[in-house]
Amino acid sequence: MSIENGVSNELLACIHELMKQDTLRDFSLGGGTSLAIKYNHRVSTDIG
Repeated sequence: MSIENGVSNELLACIHELMKQDTLRDFSLGGGTSLAIKYNHRVSTDIG
């Protein structure tokens, strides 16, 4: 498993797909996963 920006490639692809949904447009990630993506300070295992 390759890690990019603190999450797995599979999770990153899933997040990108969810971002395309109109009903989820106004939502955002919070907590550890969003921090892991933004700062790449750890590998997020919160969602998986």
